[in-house]
Amino acid sequence: MTSINQQADEIYSKTVTKMVLDTKYTFFINLLFDLPVIWDDSQPTAYVNQTIMGINPQFFIDLPKEERIAVLVHEILHVAYDHVERLLQYQETSNFDTERWQAACDYRVNWDCHEAGLTVPSWVAYFDAKYSKGSVEQIYKQLEGRLFKKDNKVKDLDPKFLDTAGNTSDKSSSPNNITRLFKAAMLTEMQKAEHTIPTEVKNLLTRLRDPVIDWQSKLKKTIARKVKQAEINWKSPSRRLLSQGYYLPSIKGYTTDPIHFAIDVSGSVSETAFKNSCAEVYGVLKTFKPSSILLSQFDTQVTKTEKITKAEQIRQVVFKGGGGTDLVHLFECFEANKESTMLVVLTDGYFCNNFDKPKRPVVWAVYNNSQWEPPFGEVIHFQLEQ
Repeated sequence: MTSINQQADEIYSKTVTKMVLDTKYTFFINLLFDLPVIWDDSQPTAYVNQTIMGINPQFFIDLPKEERIAVLVHEILHVAYDHVERLLQYQETSNFDTERWQAACDYRVNWDCHEAGLTVPSWVAYFDAKYSKGSVEQIYKQLEGRLFKKDNKVKDLDPKFLDTAGNTSDKSSSPNNITRLFKAAMLTEMQKAEHTIPTEVKNLLTRLRDPVIDWQSKLKKTIARKVKQAEINWKSPSRRLLSQGYYLPSIKGYTTDPIHFAIDVSGSVSETAFKNSCAEVYGVLKTFKPSSILLSQFDTQVTKTEKITKAEQIRQVVFKGGGGTDLVHLFECFEANKESTMLVVLTDGYFCNNFDKPKRPVVWAVYNNSQWEPPFGEVIHFQLEQ
């Protein structure tokens, strides 16, 4: 008598063969071949973590043929977008709603399935053209205020690393999800099937493929657009040249009103990253010579704010934080202090967007999180040693 797993194996093989023979699935099949799939009857449907895809064999057998491919692609896209790893990061922040995050992830991947011409199952809860654009973080923000039922039985995104024996597996031994994504994209391009890559995946790949930029220069250019440029002043001649017998104007470089810098010191940020962030603030201070800067540290609230008038003071700043991440208090402090011309936030980007847009400019300097998109303001992505 054929076991359920054997029956599921046969159906899975036929499903995958159909995907291989149909060119519109080229990108998805390249991803699928790089991800181990196991049968797991402890879960009612299907799930993924950083290392495997798990499927209930009876659930897969009972699905209509056209929906089996949709289920596989759905789970593959969770891997492509690194949804589980990002879930783990966000769970360390305060006021994070795991169920809302999973719903946002499902809205994103279900629309991508639809865009790929797949039959999205009618029983799928999170499928709406309203959430067809943007990153998961943006969709998560749009879903604010909606209640999502917690279901401990269904774990579409499973943060545990389980192998077939139910033991903790070695995450480091399996390919990084970004590596998987690049590999699948490269194979797809070699097969001249780039059209099978979903739009949002293409956007992600573009961001990841952009060459590493000198982010300090970009930050300085961004600030430079908002500060007073060099001024030629004939009424106040250059003292240095005047002493040599020349009456020439003095030239003032960049000058600006106070700038508010805020450094993320939450639990997901190392002290090394904090020190490197301080070093970048030091560089900006030396370049623009603002009258002063406010330097805040924040996790769930602003833990410390110091007024800096000399660059050397930054070297004495002491790390103070280590909790979750919530920017509400930070933006309240920024709004309360009317002197600062702008706010520059140095962060890894793992927090909930539960705050209002301020009236003054905001620049996000986001490190080691190239998928993050700003709720407002300008963003600069860069890599920072942790």
